[in-house]
Amino acid sequence: MAAAGSSPELIAALTGAIKVNPTHTHFILPGDPIESPQGLVEPVRTPFGRLHVAVYAMKFVSADLLYAIYEDFRHLVGFFVVTALISAGAAMFAVRRGLTPLRAVADEAARIDMNELQQRLPVGNVPAEVAPLVHGMNVALERLAASAVRIRRYADDAAHELRTPIAILRARLDNLEELPVKGALLRDASRLQAIIEQMLAAARLSGRQDTLDQEIDLVSSVREVVSLHLPLAIECDRMIEFDAAAPVIVARGNFRAVEAIVANLIDNALRAEPPGGTIIIRVGPGPVVCVIDHGEGVARAEREMIFEPFWRRSEATPGTGLGLAIAKELMEKLRGSIAIEETPGGGATFELIFSEGESARPCQ
Repeated sequence: MAAAGSSPELIAALTGAIKVNPTHTHFILPGDPIESPQGLVEPVRTPFGRLHVAVYAMKFVSADLLYAIYEDFRHLVGFFVVTALISAGAAMFAVRRGLTPLRAVADEAARIDMNELQQRLPVGNVPAEVAPLVHGMNVALERLAASAVRIRRYADDAAHELRTPIAILRARLDNLEELPVKGALLRDASRLQAIIEQMLAAARLSGRQDTLDQEIDLVSSVREVVSLHLPLAIECDRMIEFDAAAPVIVARGNFRAVEAIVANLIDNALRAEPPGGTIIIRVGPGPVVCVIDHGEGVARAEREMIFEPFWRRSEATPGTGLGLAIAKELMEKLRGSIAIEETPGGGATFELIFSEGESARPCQ
């Protein structure tokens, strides 16, 4: 049965042919050249059911191209969406699985610092394309570790060589007659000795020649350092007050490093304290050591910069700017921290908080 509006000529020519249910059949009408069939009949699914549509002598219109593209896209959009989702999922899985060894390498690299240069990045599970890069990084780490060992050995040897002449200098200064400059010379020699002791302690800890797990009685160790500096303080017209919250306060660390850090802070405090003043050394509560002076203090904007190597407030400021930088490095190796606060009434308070002292109260 032909739909309304169909061509009578095509109805007459195709009624019998459509009964055999043709699919995509080209045809010609009587009288037309056989060489160029201009007709096409094919079944089409429509909202009204399955129909056979026949056209003849069809002419191309530009809108037909857009319509054909739209029809093809409408039928294939589901296929494209499913294919894209499957491809994206497969790509994400492959990338994540392929990058897993690289993430392991990145985690290992993030744990390497100047104290862990002996570690190497794993090469076994990385993709073959990335293996040369990881191997090159390991070679660079080997060269860096060798350079670090040479630098540490040099610093260790230099500190050892300087200890003896500094000790001789201190002894000779102690035996000098009373001179106006004797106190200043003793203070400078003490400062040099403190820096050298810190350098030696840092070199030995970096080279793992000393342990970081010694049990230290902070009260006894700090009192000994104070007693060694008391004659110098008196010579410089200063005094040292020592206060401990308990007879024994135990911390874990390294004897040499702790004594070197405290000695350096006492030297700094004696230089900052006005003549006739008294610096306060307080131990506790908890494994905390505080060195308190009443000098000019440190501006809040400079409290981080003073721990940078070679930093000085101005060219007129005496010293090399190394003491506090080495002290901070040593405290980090001891898994502790060093901080600076303002002394009530003016001055600077340096706080040494050791690894077991996280819950300790700051100095007041």
